[in-house]
Amino acid sequence: MACQLAVAPSLRAAGHYGPALSHYVWDRGYFSSLDTLVRKFHLHESDTNHRPTKCEEALLNFVTTCPDPLHDAMNSIVWALRPYVKDDTMKNIYIAISSVRNAYDLLVQHLTAWVATKVSFTRDPQSEAFLRELWELLGLGDDIINTLIEYRIVFMDGRLWIWDIWARTPHVMDHIVTLCMAVWKFIKFTESRWLTLANSCRALIASEMVGLRSCVEAVRADKTSSDYYIKGYARIGAPERELIVIAGLGSGIADGVMGALLKDDRVVRRLNELEDIVETESTAIHRVSDRLWTQVAITMEAGGTRELRSKAIQASNIIQSFINYKIFEPAKQLPWILCKGDASQNLRDLAAGPKPDEPFAGQLWELMQIGYPILVLCELLGELENLGWSSRGSEQPHAAAAQTQRHHPEFQDATLMARSMIYQFRALVTTSSYDSYMIRVEEKVDALMHRKPKAISGRQLFLKESLDRSLTHAHTNAVVLEHARAFIFKEHAIEFNKLSPNEKSAYDVRARAFNVAKAAAISDDVVALRAAVDEAELESIEYVRTRNPWNLEHCKFTESQKDAFETWCRRPQFSHSRVEQLRANALVPPPIPDYVYRLELAKYNVPKRVEERRPLWVAEVCRQRDYFTSCVLVSTPIDPDEPEFCAAFMWAYQSPLFLSLACLARRPFPVLSMGLPDGSRVIGRCDWCQHDFDLCGSFIYSNNEALTTYVFIILHLVLCFNIQN
Repeated sequence: MACQLAVAPSLRAAGHYGPALSHYVWDRGYFSSLDTLVRKFHLHESDTNHRPTKCEEALLNFVTTCPDPLHDAMNSIVWALRPYVKDDTMKNIYIAISSVRNAYDLLVQHLTAWVATKVSFTRDPQSEAFLRELWELLGLGDDIINTLIEYRIVFMDGRLWIWDIWARTPHVMDHIVTLCMAVWKFIKFTESRWLTLANSCRALIASEMVGLRSCVEAVRADKTSSDYYIKGYARIGAPERELIVIAGLGSGIADGVMGALLKDDRVVRRLNELEDIVETESTAIHRVSDRLWTQVAITMEAGGTRELRSKAIQASNIIQSFINYKIFEPAKQLPWILCKGDASQNLRDLAAGPKPDEPFAGQLWELMQIGYPILVLCELLGELENLGWSSRGSEQPHAAAAQTQRHHPEFQDATLMARSMIYQFRALVTTSSYDSYMIRVEEKVDALMHRKPKAISGRQLFLKESLDRSLTHAHTNAVVLEHARAFIFKEHAIEFNKLSPNEKSAYDVRARAFNVAKAAAISDDVVALRAAVDEAELESIEYVRTRNPWNLEHCKFTESQKDAFETWCRRPQFSHSRVEQLRANALVPPPIPDYVYRLELAKYNVPKRVEERRPLWVAEVCRQRDYFTSCVLVSTPIDPDEPEFCAAFMWAYQSPLFLSLACLARRPFPVLSMGLPDGSRVIGRCDWCQHDFDLCGSFIYSNNEALTTYVFIILHLVLCFNIQN
């Protein structure tokens, strides 16, 4: 609050008395207390307003708050992986990744020899569809995927298998070494940023799929090599391998949502798009073939195929449930839901009903009752829809200072402040990514237009084909290849003259066709670049229309604005001495509000969200959540005409008590479960994902009134379950 009063005064304090919208975003851990504090601040500000328009200004002073969805996306992975993180599991994975990063030079030194001993050529390679599914699931780039599929490369049964059509290809071993190095990307992760763990785990799985562990063993077997760093890779045991697979393959939903929010954090505006991302990623993990799960389980030695598949899908559904409750559900409540569809009709429907308890919607309701212009309120809802929900704007200055300090540790405080500020605001004066792309494309087009390919003759075509044929005969010996090339250059003219006139004429005809094809290829490249320019222009128009005006990177100074800014900076209030004084003041924290002010804030009552009725059995499940991690709750109703209730445990809070379940439908075949004495209620530890049960695609939370109908049944289940354990 002290920093807000000193650095970011309210719009009313700045002299604006019309409609005002103040938006606050905080970390989830501090959200409740800060939300209450800032609302009390605005109530106090309105109460101490002595202007004649006090009541109107209070009605037009709107406040919105929300927790950071980026943190929620990260926390979803924490809850999904919670059952599999034990003791030093995370520490061991971190050490293993660091060990291969530090010993990368040893891996490269031994890689060629290892490839020579492990490569086997096969006439029956893995199918293109299987390999494409594998490498795309592991997040490799398109170019690498296409090359891996072209060679059909995969490490299985202790051998690095390659399609035998490449057996006689020149330098095939060098190509395989290059491919292995392209796949071996050892990405560090931060324990405080769990989302980075998924990328690290996928990179490890991909590396194992081309034989990383076997190569590490070969390096350690070489007694002339240092074992100081690389021995750390041996810390990956069975628990670590299971966690690597579950984190790498089961976190696609969190990755997709996080990537979309980092690009544009306007959750309300992009809600449908975000839900589509979740649905797409959820469908993708469920459609992974059994063959791929089997191969990953065998290569990673991460347990049984069915068990591993079930755990990864369960982790994915926990992430989906968490993101749905923390991000999507609030966006479908007041006041955000008023932004969707026809804003004016939404306001009329709001005014036709009772006054809502939500403060923002309540102010809109009162304004509609007194006949405030609806067009102004629609414009306000338009601004509300464009609000970003993340604290990325405040995180970026931290990143600017951290990067500046990392690259220049010798900087003192004053220099660091100045340079990091310049680095932070570079987006305002640098060329946009679209403009940079257009400049590069135009340069390529100009280069192609000025190209004048030399027309090769029949003799030159004869030389080219002779050199190509030499590669197929001398690929195993570089010395022989070099001598062969020198001999061909020296003798090709004599050999060409020995050809018959008809053979020479045939070479001339083919050379002319080659020249025509080369010119056509250049024309095709120009056409393709022109098409890329047209597509980029369309994307730029859409980008300008939909860009987030609240993000600094989306704001660019025009040339006239740059000139005006330069003139403005020359004013006396920005002299060297004045700037030094401002920097000195910035280093001094603002004083904490005095006791009297805090007492004044304490007298304002901010209505709390009414807690929904919660079934009694929820408390017991939440307290025993570790026992219910892999459980399905099954309840057979008393009425035989009623369907049974099946739900899988997702995640649970213990303070406050809160439970998330995934609705399931039982498959027709029997389920291995644990029965109750009367035989009518069962609760089982089972492999439920897509095997014993089918997901219904919906989640149910403990604040849902539908769960109250199961209060006695599930309570009996919980008590019996505890007794059995």
